[in-house]
Amino acid sequence: MGVHSIRGVNYFDDLGDIETIDNRKIKPNLLFRSGHLSNLKEKAQKKFAEKVDVIIDLRTQEEIEDRPDKYLSKVEYHHFPLVENEDNPAVTKENRMKILEYIMENEGGSKAHIVTLYKKIVGKPCAIEGIRKVFRFLIDNKGEKSIDIHCTQGKDRTGVTYALILTALGVSKENVIKMYRAFNRYTWFFKFYVFLGMVLVVSPRKARALDLTLSAKKLYIQSLFDELDKEYNGVDNYLKSVIGLSDEDLKTLKECYTY
Repeated sequence: MGVHSIRGVNYFDDLGDIETIDNRKIKPNLLFRSGHLSNLKEKAQKKFAEKVDVIIDLRTQEEIEDRPDKYLSKVEYHHFPLVENEDNPAVTKENRMKILEYIMENEGGSKAHIVTLYKKIVGKPCAIEGIRKVFRFLIDNKGEKSIDIHCTQGKDRTGVTYALILTALGVSKENVIKMYRAFNRYTWFFKFYVFLGMVLVVSPRKARALDLTLSAKKLYIQSLFDELDKEYNGVDNYLKSVIGLSDEDLKTLKECYTY
């Protein structure tokens, strides 16, 4: 893995060289994850386009309208939403604070909300269709074009999607969790800035709730694996029985995206 500095993007991570359980590695410069690209600076757009051939945006249409990605003429763009507005903790700037307040008033607060969100992502029709489109694109792409998958922060929908992708490629649960939690290490300054602003302008209680929402905790991603084990008899069976992947599809993915 390696985080690249792209001005205007809070997080841009190359998932290359993550090890699999069969002593292979994810090919570098091929699979990336990031936050939204609406603040991508002009000089950084060329640098980004040199690394990425395809953008897959997992956000809702309302989020895209609120923070549209910068248009890059040489980069292919696809919109595969994973959640609908009622499940989305950050739809638009007008209702983010209202949704945060709602999360705080429900039992379990921010932690319970994220855990519930991850369970919904793998079970709701909208998410299943989006995940299916992501995998179909990866299979058809055959590792020829480099891909950046992103949502708003690059943590929840993107984290769940890559947890499924990496598991399909043979990465262990432990290494998937490391990938997921690396978000904290590379976005600490951004989160601290947001936390401090919330403490000073709003309230310490809401700042803490937002911090828990923005953090990549082991509890969150573990809840995804627990749900897949409980409801679908594991990730492999979920990918085959729900997403519709065949053994040949999984073989193609490993051949094209690992070395």
